[in-house]
Amino acid sequence: YIYIYVDNDGERNASYQIVAAHLDDDTRLVLDIGDATTVRRYRDPADFTKGYVYDVAAGQQVRIPLTREWTVTR
Repeated sequence: YIYIYVDNDGERNASYQIVAAHLDDDTRLVLDIGDATTVRRYRDPADFTKGYVYDVAAGQQVRIPLTREWTVTR
């Protein structure tokens, strides 16, 4: 299995198994984490319209340790 590890705020673990991946365009790789969720909790449990708090955020560092190397050709 291959996992992605997100260096988040440390409140909860942010590691997810990568189920699949595809190139959305020439610059963006989309990772499928299956049924896992990045939602931590409701922002306000009394008012669901305020949205969620997530375990991941833009700009956080990620690691995908690999035991092999692949060459991607286009």
